Amino acid sequence: MTEQSRTVQIKVMAAAERGPGWAWLTMVTVQGNDFPEGTSPLACQLSLQRNQDGFYLGDNGQWRSAEVWHEIGDLRQTAQGTQVLLGPSLIDALLADSRMMCRARLVFDSCEFNGVLRFEPGVFASGAAGHVPQASEHLVSEQVQEVAPEPAPEPELPKIEPIFASPQERPQRPERKSGRLVLWLVLLLVLLAVIGWLAYRWWQPESSTQTQAPASSGDIKVQACSEQAMQSTQDDLQFLQQCVAAKPDSQTVLAVIEVGKKAQRCDLIQRLYAHQAQSGQADVALAYAREFDPSTFKGGCFAQPDVPTALYWYESVLQNDPDRADVASRIKQLQALQ
Repeated sequence: MTEQSRTVQIKVMAAAERGPGWAWLTMVTVQGNDFPEGTSPLACQLSLQRNQDGFYLGDNGQWRSAEVWHEIGDLRQTAQGTQVLLGPSLIDALLADSRMMCRARLVFDSCEFNGVLRFEPGVFASGAAGHVPQASEHLVSEQVQEVAPEPAPEPELPKIEPIFASPQERPQRPERKSGRLVLWLVLLLVLLAVIGWLAYRWWQPESSTQTQAPASSGDIKVQACSEQAMQSTQDDLQFLQQCVAAKPDSQTVLAVIEVGKKAQRCDLIQRLYAHQAQSGQADVALAYAREFDPSTFKGGCFAQPDVPTALYWYESVLQNDPDRADVASRIKQLQALQ
């Protein structure tokens, strides 16, 4: 264990001078220097752990169960914080799965830093920019439904006048009759329609004339992410897309998750947990961490306690809300168990 170990905010920023596939992993400095006075490390060791299964990224882009350390020699100090340069062998693997979140552990001599990676716009894989997804879409990408192209309008056929042998054979248009009779008939029909409508209103009971007010857009959004909406479909992905699009608050999400756990919709609730926790809902991330914490583990949709995963989500909560002393204390307790 190193002399200093703390949780920091970590951003992945595009290395524009290097091009696609390169990025600066930046430890955002809150106060002062990251390192003890008089020290300036020239290299660091880095490990990257993903949230799905706790595996670590290896040198060849493959994920392994044992922790893998990468030696990084290109780093610099900037006004934003300490920056470590990552190349295509790491960046391509980190961008391969849009739903993945990753926890970084950096060791500089006697100093250790931990944090969840946050991708900034403009970070690309090593393919040509414009042909690969941006990292700004890394955590919020859902399946994009293809829109069928509109059918081309059918060409208009030219109008063809009938051909007659002689002018005498052309059909003669009937002479116009006076439109006065037609006008009177139209007025009579309108009058009868008005009389019928008034009679209907007169005899109809008052209770039946009341119409129900249309549902507001807020009601529609709530219904799209509710217990009823979840029970009405067995298509987990469809419900997840509709629920996320409604932008529900954390209380609505947690209520749906509780119902989903009782219904054994385990894949659905884990997807919903991860997506909303990644979107910055600290309450959801905290509840997700407690699902894996040995002290609060309840089972159900979760096979066993998992300290690394609990730490991962606790650290995500602390990044969004640094004043949570209870979360910081629990992180230290779990780190002592590793």
